[in-house]
Amino acid sequence: MTDWQGWFQQSVSQSGDSLEASHYDSARSFLIRQRLVHDWMGDTRGKIILDVGPGAGHFCEPLTAHNTVIGVDFVPDMLKFSANKGLLPVQADGMRLPFSSQSMDVVICVGVLQHIERSSDFLKDLLRVRKSDGQLYLVTLNRDSLVRWLYYRLTPNKEIMLTYTMPNLLKRFREFTPGAKVEAAAIYYPLPGYRRVGTHPGVSRYLSTALGIRVG
Repeated sequence: MTDWQGWFQQSVSQSGDSLEASHYDSARSFLIRQRLVHDWMGDTRGKIILDVGPGAGHFCEPLTAHNTVIGVDFVPDMLKFSANKGLLPVQADGMRLPFSSQSMDVVICVGVLQHIERSSDFLKDLLRVRKSDGQLYLVTLNRDSLVRWLYYRLTPNKEIMLTYTMPNLLKRFREFTPGAKVEAAAIYYPLPGYRRVGTHPGVSRYLSTALGIRVG
């Protein structure tokens, strides 16, 4: 199993306050993910927002002007950069979030699930801290992606990242949060843009490299 804490610590030591430190595929990949989540959220003001695994803090930096944004990470150097962008840093393991149940208006988790082996426990804790009328936004790697399938066969990877399908994550979130609205989005990197696909991904599950889930 990869030592992800050491992996990200080495990354931030080498790349500093950059998108590369958080291991986005590229700047364009980062912007597509950010635009999806921020468009999904709309004009959010006066909220308590939890960013689980914020990296250097770029993703939620625009939200700090009108909201309280808390960043939870297990890499101290990442948190230093997040704090410089207006996030309130908390060093903790994302598997055991140090917050009361139903204490967050919005929970954001981008590019973290692929590093988590006990994924059900992790997802349940994200939902635990979300208020009953709050939102959860999650972005991770798409297992069904034909582009990703080809990429993994052409590019050797020492680190094993987990991948997930849209139908499976939609089903799991519905089971974990009965009655909540759960929907998906397809992220088409290296092609530009994304598409909200609701509850029926269709062929989008094969054409997108990453996927987004919204709960609430």
